[in-house]
Amino acid sequence: MITELKLPSFQVFDSRGRFLFNFGRKGSQDGELMRPTGVAVGHDGNIIVADRDNHRIQVFSSEGRFITKFGTKGDGDGQLNDPHGLALTPEGNIIVADFRNNRVQLFGQPA
Repeated sequence: MITELKLPSFQVFDSRGRFLFNFGRKGSQDGELMRPTGVAVGHDGNIIVADRDNHRIQVFSSEGRFITKFGTKGDGDGQLNDPHGLALTPEGNIIVADFRNNRVQLFGQPA
């Protein structure tokens, strides 16, 4: 999977480097992205994206279909301010680098 900071879309390739499909477009509605800065693939194959300028995390199916989102702009628990990266724990929980809040947050598995 490949993304570029200024392009609000992802290109998905197979294990041999062959292009499969792309998904995403610029915006703030469900499934739309503004400067995606981190991506991970869950144990279930879902694609988890740090949607930086929308201050949220979005989850897509392995085919690029929007599933859910979480996070809003702010500095409270569960809120984000420019999430810049993410990783998954072995259990599938989501770790988010919350850049402008100078912290790392741990979220449970998305529903």
